[in-house]
Amino acid sequence: MKKFFLYPLLGTLGIVLVVAYTRANVQTNQLFTETVPPSELLQTQTNCSTYPGQVGLLTAIADNYAQIGQKDKSLEILAQTLPLVQCIPDKCNQSEPMAKIASQYAVIREEVRASEILNQAIQVAQTAQGCMSHNSSMENLLDISQRYLDAGQYKLAIQAVRGLKYPESEYGMVVAESFGLAKIAEQLAEAGQVEQAVALFEEAMEIVRSIDSQTPGYKFLAFRGFYHIASFAIQAGFNEQAIEALVKAQQLVQTMDEIGLKTNSLVEIAQLYAKLGQSDQAVEFLSLALSTAKSIEKGADTDQDPSSGDISFKVSMLGNIAVEYATLNQAKGNEIFAFALQVAQAMEDEGSKARNLSNLARDYARAGQYEQALEVAQMINPQLHHHSYALRNIAEQYIEDEKFEEALKVAKTISNPSKRETREKLSYLATRLLKARQPKQALKLLQVMEQISKADPEYNPDEMKWIRTRVAKTFAADGEVEQALMVAQTIDFQPNKARVLLEIAEQYALNQQQEKAAEMIAQALMITQSIDSKFSRASLLIEIAEYYAVNRQQENASKILAQAFETSQAIEPEQRFE
Repeated sequence: MKKFFLYPLLGTLGIVLVVAYTRANVQTNQLFTETVPPSELLQTQTNCSTYPGQVGLLTAIADNYAQIGQKDKSLEILAQTLPLVQCIPDKCNQSEPMAKIASQYAVIREEVRASEILNQAIQVAQTAQGCMSHNSSMENLLDISQRYLDAGQYKLAIQAVRGLKYPESEYGMVVAESFGLAKIAEQLAEAGQVEQAVALFEEAMEIVRSIDSQTPGYKFLAFRGFYHIASFAIQAGFNEQAIEALVKAQQLVQTMDEIGLKTNSLVEIAQLYAKLGQSDQAVEFLSLALSTAKSIEKGADTDQDPSSGDISFKVSMLGNIAVEYATLNQAKGNEIFAFALQVAQAMEDEGSKARNLSNLARDYARAGQYEQALEVAQMINPQLHHHSYALRNIAEQYIEDEKFEEALKVAKTISNPSKRETREKLSYLATRLLKARQPKQALKLLQVMEQISKADPEYNPDEMKWIRTRVAKTFAADGEVEQALMVAQTIDFQPNKARVLLEIAEQYALNQQQEKAAEMIAQALMITQSIDSKFSRASLLIEIAEYYAVNRQQENASKILAQAFETSQAIEPEQRFE
């Protein structure tokens, strides 16, 4: 079932590091807004005495009205919602809700209006001041573009990415724009829009070519730009464009001075050549990376290049190189692993040694050498948290390789002097299992966590309620409704229980078991009506309405949406967390 978002997602793209790398050396210039009209959002006088979270609720209500064919009602609510965006107290958080409203206008075929509102969102993102890294203009616009990509709204995605363009601005933003365009190009290629994909790849290349890569600090930025273009082009099957970008990237790497950046960049180029099936070129760049990594000597660091004397970095790079070699030349990979292990074991500081051994255990697992990974993990003092991290990482790799029973076996051996830290690692692995749609194993881990918690006076039951809910929902989504119902009965937090019942109803409906579906919906609705928090009640009513809309019960959907709208209008700021 499609879910709505009440708040912007936190930024997830590491591209933000690129800006941090050069921000100290680059002056930010005046923002570029092209022909963006004065924001009507900023001109409208709005009563902000109501809770700003209504923006997300109302947008979702409008979406569902559109889904059941009530376009006029959807437009009416969207018009009411847009001015409320200014009630969100932090301007850094305003652009993404505006972009969501624009998306809804596009859904109901109001493309011009959608583009206008997105322009306003871009303007807000560009002019917001004092934002954190997760809601900076770059992260917000990349997140917005990703939302549009997920919805198949390619024109809006491109418009959002182009909002990153600032004449003579810091090059990090330029790289972010090329990254966004290349990502869209890859998605367009998957959708069969080859001609437009080729054009976007070329545009991304031109953007990166415009970077003055001879200026100190900019060379690495240009490399990242070409690297991302090559990576997305490979995913799209555009090998010609990928090789063109790779050639540019490797030319830049060869002139890099800083050992850390150079070594890591050489490994990344090798990885892409391996994906292209060009193993000789991959080995060539791995050999260069190995030579560079081996040149790192303890105490040889300088102010300009600290990595030159960082032995931990040396071990990390050797591990990465060994993993890549393992798929191309097993013997060479083993030789490098042995050397990396020797370097790590020679470290005098126990904490540093443990951290590096933990990382090597992870690398052995990444190379599929689980026996060696576990042996390295056992070299670590179990009183140090690095030991449990090593086991967690090995279990995670088992999950990635779809060896779920082995993952569970290793996970059960995780033990840390801190019970809270042990639960955190098991919780992380339970999340990974659920992502892999393995609710049975996740439930077993949850039971282990509960046993640990019984002996911990500091345990808070809220720590695991979300895992229990996700386990039940995953069972339901996989059609195992009896298991889902069994877990649902153990959920105390009523809104979560209602959501599980909704998921079960959806499965019954898919299997044409309409009576059972209706029974689940009735229970979910009963729980919803009993919830004191108007915000939670409105949110659940929207999800119930969505169920009715998906199952073509327009009349029921309309009735529930009316209730959701009425409830959302009654929310006061202090009632958000009732």
